[in-house]
Amino acid sequence: TRYEGTQCALPLLADAFGLYYNKDAFAEAGIERPPRTMSEFRKVAAKLTERDGDRVERAGFMPNFRLYQNSPDRLFAQWGPRYFDAHGKAR
Repeated sequence: TRYEGTQCALPLLADAFGLYYNKDAFAEAGIERPPRTMSEFRKVAAKLTERDGDRVERAGFMPNFRLYQNSPDRLFAQWGPRYFDAHGKAR
């Protein structure tokens, strides 16, 4: 946030990220560790989801739950999007 000794900007956030998960639910579903890829994440979410008929008793993942990091721009970063081409032009 400095350029040539001049403060140009201040950090917006000071987030510290961690993964919270329900170890008991994972064990019940036969899942040994948290997912490491988005493909694993999808499978784990499906295994964790419990239904009673049409009713969802437990959702393995709720993408519409309004947490700051659940926004699409945060999630699609997992697939390595490219915002600029080789010449620095926006795609």
